[in-house]
Amino acid sequence: NDSELYWKDSTFKMSPALDRAAWQASFMSINYQGRYMGSNQRLGFIHKCGIFDISCRHNASFNAYTGLSGSPNTVSLKITYRDEFFRHQGHRMKLQKYINQKLYRDDASFIPDEVPCF
Repeated sequence: NDSELYWKDSTFKMSPALDRAAWQASFMSINYQGRYMGSNQRLGFIHKCGIFDISCRHNASFNAYTGLSGSPNTVSLKITYRDEFFRHQGHRMKLQKYINQKLYRDDASFIPDEVPCF
């Protein structure tokens, strides 16, 4: 059913960072095992990183912060190598430099949820 596909397409499992930094995390797609959330030209994509593809591994590693919106139990994800956060804008995930505006802070705050292991 469509709602199950939507759930799988929009659900990611947090894992140790692909760039192996202890304080970071990567997010593996539930629907496309072995593919990770990252960006291409600052648009969100899921992609598979080769074992020696350092650039891809950095692109799929994030620092998690308390949500920029200030809402309880939210997180914001900052790419490790630039001062940019992932945000939801116009039906897309985008990496964008921080803007101190309420809409930006809300768009860049996500509610993590426990999901069954796959």
